[in-house]
Amino acid sequence: MKALKTVPIQVTSKTLPVVIPVVQSDSGRSIEFVISDMTIPTEATAVLYVLKKDLNKGLINCAINNNTVTVNLTTDTLAVAGIVRCQIKVISGDDVVTTFEFALDVQGSIFDDSAAESGNEFSALIEALQKVNNLVSGVKGDAESNYRTGQINLTPANLGAAPISHASAATTYGIGTTANYGHCMTINNLTATAHENGKALGAYQGAVLKESIDALQASLNALPKFISGTVVLTISGTAGVLFTLAQLRTMFGTTEFGTNNITTVIANGDGDA
Repeated sequence: MKALKTVPIQVTSKTLPVVIPVVQSDSGRSIEFVISDMTIPTEATAVLYVLKKDLNKGLINCAINNNTVTVNLTTDTLAVAGIVRCQIKVISGDDVVTTFEFALDVQGSIFDDSAAESGNEFSALIEALQKVNNLVSGVKGDAESNYRTGQINLTPANLGAAPISHASAATTYGIGTTANYGHCMTINNLTATAHENGKALGAYQGAVLKESIDALQASLNALPKFISGTVVLTISGTAGVLFTLAQLRTMFGTTEFGTNNITTVIANGDGDA
């Protein structure tokens, strides 16, 4: 149940002060302030600042719908009979617009149901801190135990964010999703024989692989090379001799080269040997 009152206000022109009558200690009153001379951005927020007759203060969050700012008056705001001075502050990014002052005329009530005691009320600040607490509640490990105790100088490292190097001291790893980006553990060896989820080969292994490939290429380059003859040196029966054993021993640089080291392949040029 809400007793709702609609009040037009302006932020560019000062008119006669708006005075809104209310009853002391009520908790079911809401006021819609319709701002007619400014367009409120969709991402804007608004708070109501109050200064009560006993000089206690309050800061209350408001709801915004198009150009209407709605505030639910609390028992604390209406705890003291008399004039409550008010202003609404609309905030969008770095821009702040404050309404001209208006007033709540709190009329005394003959009921005394353990009347609320007046005090400073900062529900908007409490709600903001609760949002911070909700954010921190998602942090696990050391960060959670440290920052849920009121230490709010949060850093990316405190929140468990991976640094630019993507190194991580976490004990679990996984592939991220569009909603929860994960990270991989890098491994610096070439010994894995099967796929492992959440692990990736470290960039350092690129240099290791290059060194191995270069060493293999150097080994291949060191192998003796010769071009097969195109002229048959001698023909003996049905055999044609391209190189003599002496020539082959010279090519391979060894006197141990013999007929047992020779493999003969006959090809007719059509790819079949």
